[in-house]
Amino acid sequence: MLELGLLLGIYANIIAGMGFLGEWGVGKLWLTLPGFLITALFVLRKKKMNFEIFKRNRFLFIIFGLIFLINLIGAFGPELGFDALWYHLTIPKLWLMSEKVYFINGDLYYSALPKILEMFYALPLSLDWEIGAKLVHFFFGVLCFGVTYKIARIYLDEKESLLAAIIFYANLVVGWMSITAYIDLGRTFFEALALLVFLKRKYFWTAIILGFAITSKILAIGSLPVFLVLGFPALYSLLSILVVSPWLIFNFVNTGNPIYPIFSGYDLSSQRLIWDVFTIFVTSADPILPIYLIMVPSLILNFRFLISNLARKKLIVYCFLTLLVWWLTPRTGGGRFFLPYLPAWSVLTMIVINDLKEKHIKKFLHICLWLLIVINIIYRTAANWKYWPYLFGKQTKEEFLDMYLNKNFGKNYYYQLP
Repeated sequence: MLELGLLLGIYANIIAGMGFLGEWGVGKLWLTLPGFLITALFVLRKKKMNFEIFKRNRFLFIIFGLIFLINLIGAFGPELGFDALWYHLTIPKLWLMSEKVYFINGDLYYSALPKILEMFYALPLSLDWEIGAKLVHFFFGVLCFGVTYKIARIYLDEKESLLAAIIFYANLVVGWMSITAYIDLGRTFFEALALLVFLKRKYFWTAIILGFAITSKILAIGSLPVFLVLGFPALYSLLSILVVSPWLIFNFVNTGNPIYPIFSGYDLSSQRLIWDVFTIFVTSADPILPIYLIMVPSLILNFRFLISNLARKKLIVYCFLTLLVWWLTPRTGGGRFFLPYLPAWSVLTMIVINDLKEKHIKKFLHICLWLLIVINIIYRTAANWKYWPYLFGKQTKEEFLDMYLNKNFGKNYYYQLP
């Protein structure tokens, strides 16, 4: 998984570098793809798929496959997401039209921020295929499932680790992000991978991967102090900043502020209330599974036993520090901004449930968990039902957008481009 993360991060930065140099001609961009694929095949050629895991855990993979297909249906539909149509798709499309990465003043001020996920969107957008960009983001969600499983395997057996990954993937916010060309699943992949590598004490690679996370979304810089508290060598944090530095320099040269539009007069925050740390799990505009909150009493009751293991202690500290980081960051994203930490919270939830000695409480939590998973599957199925007429050719794209695109957004810029 580390090798794949490095390949993706390096490839995205190569695309970005071409943009900075004014080499974003469509032909040149597509010529990079064969090189990336050949390198990926060479690096990953020794990785063997363990097909026995599918046989041993058929039911869990059926559940995962069901959620996967439900999300895929939405991913193949036209884009409806506000931020995607405002800037995640619009900015790289404008860069393609100019064949270079440049700062776009005015309403597209986010163009100065780090954008390695949008680099992946450039290829499908060069074909006017925004659904391709959605599929890229969708597959980052699948990679997040894999990383969550890998983290869980440090603490749990195979079956419980798969269930931890399903807890993550069954979140409504994951389902929503899987059908839109935002960048949060890409950030989540890199942040979760950084945690995985850190837990294996590979600090150099942790720094690189965390740098990719920050280059996906500048808010990921809030994870640096979390890792420092957990024992991440301070010197390596400079390496993470070095990874994102080309974008910080680009931002500073164009705006005079390396993290513009932050601290530049834009209202990116909202009122913070102490009970937000509870409401994020139950009333967020971007819903996440309340199972995380339900398991907290059991975590507290078994806290002494859980922290007796150093690796578990680090995971618990990570989870609650990330909750603090989320509380301190701008609230424009709701549960979406907590998404990068859900892999760790999903693993912690499964650890707590698995280690419970009280059988009736353990059974209750399992019932709650599966009930919530089923409810979320039904909800996402209903939410994605609207895509069926379009997918089966019974509705044109224009008819679909006329019916479902919110015209009051006012910033559906992508569909206004030539």
